[in-house]
Amino acid sequence: MSQAVIMDREADGKDSNAQAKREAGFTGVQRTLLATLVFRALDNISDRPLLGDAFASQTLSRIDGGDELLATAKGSFADRVSGLLPAMRAKLFDSWTADFCANHQGATILHLGCGLDARSLRVRWQGEDRLWVDLDVPEVAEVRKQVMEPPETEDGAEYRIEASSVTEGDWLAKIPPSRPVLVVMEGLLVYLAEEDVYNLLGAILQHFQQGGEIVLDATGTFLARCFEAASSRFDEAIPMRFPLDDAQILSTKLKGLKLETILYTPDLDGFSRLPFGMRSMFKLGQWAGVSGKFGSFVRYSF
Repeated sequence: MSQAVIMDREADGKDSNAQAKREAGFTGVQRTLLATLVFRALDNISDRPLLGDAFASQTLSRIDGGDELLATAKGSFADRVSGLLPAMRAKLFDSWTADFCANHQGATILHLGCGLDARSLRVRWQGEDRLWVDLDVPEVAEVRKQVMEPPETEDGAEYRIEASSVTEGDWLAKIPPSRPVLVVMEGLLVYLAEEDVYNLLGAILQHFQQGGEIVLDATGTFLARCFEAASSRFDEAIPMRFPLDDAQILSTKLKGLKLETILYTPDLDGFSRLPFGMRSMFKLGQWAGVSGKFGSFVRYSF
């Protein structure tokens, strides 16, 4: 379903789901997915959208209080200073996903901690013997089902939503092991305990017999401290359990995992549109050789 169709249906009043508001009730780490959704919606309604995710705007409008959140965030300090960053990251991950699909006809795309992200709608992934799995904890998966439409599955493709924590349950056993896989872990790793990170990645490497790719963002220690400080202003602080300055560590400790690409914020499309002060901070980190402390965007193969 194209974003143009989504917008046309909204305008015509034919989208019955758009009339029903769903209370999200997210707590803890789950609150971050709502903030990301707001920033993607802000990008979409901006004069120069980078990601242009009309699905984010639609989804937010279906959540109770979503319109108010958007109105409050528009033009705020956070919007001006860092609101573009989620769109920059999402655009890169969309590109990596599209590239993988172009090179693997029969494959699985496994989006872990999908939240309310519309990647399965934004990216053209459908094809013969291709499976897309969006996975998140049951309470998030339930909200997703109520406020987001599933992608169309033509050309022999299959789409699933799995309601499970990435660290619990037998969800991995339900995924076919005999096809190449792309594992997308956007905005997830830093919230997991170190032991859970290695157990999860190790299980993925062992399960998928045909190999594939893993794409993720590693939140550096400096950025993690900033996020923790910001979240402490609310009733419930959000711990950053696995900050990672050097993405090479994962491929060193996990046999069979190979680091293919590592990018930093100055490398991303849209960087030139960030405020001068923020660009200077990232550039200074790059000049000093400590870009990893701010975070990185990584593609592995196995």
